[in-house]
Amino acid sequence: MLTPQDRASRAVNTSLDPNAPDAEIVKAVYEWFRTARAARSPMVNTWNRCYRALRGQQPASVEDWRPNVRVPEIFHLARASVGWKLDQRIVTDISPAAPLGSDWHSFLNGRCRDLEAVMESTHAVNHEEMEYERMLWDADQFGTGILKTTWDPTLAGGLGDGLIQRVNPYCLYPDPAASNERAADYMIEARIMSLQELDRRFPGKGDLFVNGAHSEALDEPPSQLHAPSSTIPRVHPNAVSPGTSALWSTSSKSSPLRSSDPIAVLECWVREHTVTRTGKVIDGWRVIIVAGNHLLFNEKATDLWSHGGHPYDRYVPHDLGEFWGIGLVELLGPIQGALNRILRSVQQNVELTGNPILSEDAGATTQGALLAPNRPGSRMTKRQGKEVKWLEPPRLHPNITELMAFLLDRMKVVSGLNDLTTGSAPSRTASDSIASATEAQFISIRSQLINLEHTLTSAYTKKAALISENYTEQRIISITGPDGTDTPKMLGPNHFMRPSDEGAVPLEYQIRVDAGSASHTSRKVREDKAITLFTLKAIDNMTLLESLDWPNPENVMRRLGLQEASVLAADQPGARQRARAS
Repeated sequence: MLTPQDRASRAVNTSLDPNAPDAEIVKAVYEWFRTARAARSPMVNTWNRCYRALRGQQPASVEDWRPNVRVPEIFHLARASVGWKLDQRIVTDISPAAPLGSDWHSFLNGRCRDLEAVMESTHAVNHEEMEYERMLWDADQFGTGILKTTWDPTLAGGLGDGLIQRVNPYCLYPDPAASNERAADYMIEARIMSLQELDRRFPGKGDLFVNGAHSEALDEPPSQLHAPSSTIPRVHPNAVSPGTSALWSTSSKSSPLRSSDPIAVLECWVREHTVTRTGKVIDGWRVIIVAGNHLLFNEKATDLWSHGGHPYDRYVPHDLGEFWGIGLVELLGPIQGALNRILRSVQQNVELTGNPILSEDAGATTQGALLAPNRPGSRMTKRQGKEVKWLEPPRLHPNITELMAFLLDRMKVVSGLNDLTTGSAPSRTASDSIASATEAQFISIRSQLINLEHTLTSAYTKKAALISENYTEQRIISITGPDGTDTPKMLGPNHFMRPSDEGAVPLEYQIRVDAGSASHTSRKVREDKAITLFTLKAIDNMTLLESLDWPNPENVMRRLGLQEASVLAADQPGARQRARAS
């Protein structure tokens, strides 16, 4: 339980005058950052342990002969957990906010179908599913996954596009008093940038840091390189002919590169509100970006995008009412450690049995006798009255195999995955029994999928808002994915804007994301169910193809229609049949 002193140490005044001097704004951002970093420090120690546990890393033995068994059971279970969550295709359904049956509803419904196609296309083109996989690994490893939805002006050949990316939990410093991203008063993302990257993102600002910058302690994520990024030597480019000095380019000029030190950049999103004369409270967000002692950016979120919120969305496998969740690796780490210790002791015992220790009295062997006479056929002489013998290692406890089996079983129970769901189906078991057992063991994964759908719904809503208001120029969208067609879609300027009294505004809609929480977990069961319904004529051909995830179902239906038309044309009735009919 937090004491009043603890609460006071976490309390931060986030009220800030946006027109205050730059030095005052920078000072406030660093104060918020240091408070959030101090409050989050216990999580960093836990994350570091989880990072090592997932990869089976442990301190190396001084002697090579010491057992160093590391069974990666955690990785196997975490891999199955992530795989199950991404096994089913993510489907987006966008519904217009308009009276049902009206012409306005029909118009907006067509625009929503176009928006669904754009969301599907950008999802594939920008490789966002890879970002979801990294986010799910973060959730199982550190207990929390973070997504960031922004507009990237470099995508789509310079036209720009909405993008959902994963943010490393080490880089995010939320309000310590917040239980989720919606209740936070501020959120700070810390990044290490090179001088060139900073000047590329903020043209002209690189001149402020050519002589170095104020350094700030950050919690950098661990790496297999065993060195933080700030200590890794960076490349010093040589001069390119006909130049005589190394240059980096800004928006208006070129300056000599005099500093290669990385720069800590803090991207702070702070909540602010105003009260109108009628007493109505208008809530919003502001983004402030600082580096060193300089203010790089200070704008309202509504000036960046219409939704007016911060770009972050948080996913936790199990929401326990705290911002940082509890991960699968954290729960399985102690069990994995106990299992590895037992295996190391068993290995050492077995090696002692095959290569035991020789015990002898002082002076028992003659000069020049074999010091390690454990080779078959070897002989050794000893002095009379002196004892030479092998030390017999202790016998293994008879219940050691049961203990190891118990630990492995507990790991599966804690993870919510059993042999069936991890791909180790028992032999001679009916397929219906396997499907039923898989479904029964999938309750934990299903609840995590529900949380994933909530996270993706929030991220997709922000992405759809960015697409709606920034697709201002004519562009051609290539439809990709299993439901794609062989023709591109043409979008006109401001395709997703609608007229209003205040001018063109983005469409109004509701987004629902289905990540598989309402579907059967067994793909075979889903396919058999669709085939059974089709046999009973309860569904049509198109629904069957969609249920089977058949590529390009529209093209298949078109070819079936052409085939049926050609058969009917070739099977016209003859004269005798026409005479009988008349």
